[in-house]
Amino acid sequence: MEKERRTKFSILNIAVMAVLVAMQIVLARFAGIQINEGLRLSFESIPIILAGFWLGPVGGMLVAAVADFLGWLVSGYGVYFPLYTVGPVLLGLLSGIGAKLFLKGEPTWKSGWKAILLVLAAEVCSSLLYGTWALTLYYSIIVGKEVPFSVLFLTRISTKPVTMVLDALLTFLIHKAVYRTVVCKVLRRPAPKQN
Repeated sequence: MEKERRTKFSILNIAVMAVLVAMQIVLARFAGIQINEGLRLSFESIPIILAGFWLGPVGGMLVAAVADFLGWLVSGYGVYFPLYTVGPVLLGLLSGIGAKLFLKGEPTWKSGWKAILLVLAAEVCSSLLYGTWALTLYYSIIVGKEVPFSVLFLTRISTKPVTMVLDALLTFLIHKAVYRTVVCKVLRRPAPKQN
């Protein structure tokens, strides 16, 4: 147990987590497109999903929580709303669990559909369902506006599927492209046999 704990929080793992946190903050706070008050398009989920894939559920959750909190500090949005952080943390958890269960071995084009379905399922749970609920609470508690859940859900469902599909495709392509470099060399895990 102690050896497993040491490997999860090795210097290399922490360095990879820091890079993914930085990527998430840049993608979320500076590279996103704000469509309206409650809707934005960005690829901020990709570093969190990759953290789940490469570092497991705990690594995915830590990257999500730290990136969300530091991103809030950097952007100065006002009042911190911890319930909104649960969505990205849930994404990191689901990506990590799903990767452990379904993504064994080096990613291939043949096994890519598993990664894409995994990302879509994790994003539906964390971003579309939980994120809409948390956003509804945020507007009613912090902003003081009553915006019905159904209105926010319908607004988000009109654009979120496009982002989710792009997230899934880009995540798989990045995962496949850098797997041997990041996972096998940097994180020092043995190169597994291909699926």
